[in-house]
Amino acid sequence: MEAARLLADLHHRLHAEPPRLGECDDARILHLDLHSENVMLTSRGPVVIDWRNATEGPGDLDVALSAVILAQVAVEREHPLAPPAATLLDAFLDRAGGNLLTVLDRDLAIRRNDPALTTSERERLDAAAVLITSHQ
Repeated sequence: MEAARLLADLHHRLHAEPPRLGECDDARILHLDLHSENVMLTSRGPVVIDWRNATEGPGDLDVALSAVILAQVAVEREHPLAPPAATLLDAFLDRAGGNLLTVLDRDLAIRRNDPALTTSERERLDAAAVLITSHQ
């Protein structure tokens, strides 16, 4: 699936860049909101937008948060994009690599504390976590 390849590639490329602060050996530049709605496809290639959550830390944290965001859509039965989101999530997890389960709880806490999330989006976080862990 092209979308999963592109999303995983963007993570790999971003995490290959040296961190600005470099306070830890495993520090990487993190977007912390990298999903398909924050990628613009241009004639010069994909452009990642919406950097307001950017920070530095372990790359797995960024990848796992993208997985959580996709999984939240995938587990929302009424959402018209739930089936394609589940397919995208599976393909993304296959391509992204990393050890996401070690940071999943931290990512769930980040999402739970996101003031932009609705109550129903927060309620889907546990189901999203189950979906991700069942893939690993």
